[in-house]
Amino acid sequence: MTCHEYIGIHISFEARPVPASGEDSGVSVLAYWRLFGADDFTPGRRTRVRNFMERAAIIDEPRWKEAARGDGAAAIGIAISRRPAVVPDLRFDVAMTAVLHCALRGDAAAAVVLAGTVRRYGDRPRSAAVAAMWDNANRILDAEQRGPSAPRAEPSEATGRAMIIQYLNDLHIGVAAAADDGGRA
Repeated sequence: MTCHEYIGIHISFEARPVPASGEDSGVSVLAYWRLFGADDFTPGRRTRVRNFMERAAIIDEPRWKEAARGDGAAAIGIAISRRPAVVPDLRFDVAMTAVLHCALRGDAAAAVVLAGTVRRYGDRPRSAAVAAMWDNANRILDAEQRGPSAPRAEPSEATGRAMIIQYLNDLHIGVAAAADDGGRA
């Protein structure tokens, strides 16, 4: 397989984050996470994200295969470990594309992380609207995953929510009230 390596990231020629033609002319798939909310994902955008995830890898990341397959916890862990202080870099964009991939597959925790991260690193002024769309998607996904009579928090979900609350607090997004009611605002 012919590929490029950028700072420890393997990207095959077929998966290079090149801009698409048509609706996203000039926009790299690696920028999707900060530019588009859940409601903005057309079938074409979803396909470009999925194709990228099938052909890209962070070489020194042992959890990458799980993240690429849609494991939200693995993708979130990678993104947290690669979180930049100020400006997102290529590795962080790849990690956040993995989080986006999981959110598009229905992972509510990934949607929460997207909302918080877009608020911090998103391209202003659109970032507030994009984050709000992911917040709304999270509420819908969370309700769908719990079902009408399911308990609000299973032990593994509580652990995941605690990790997300810590992550959001690290981003300086106050969630103390959400922590008091089991992670639900």
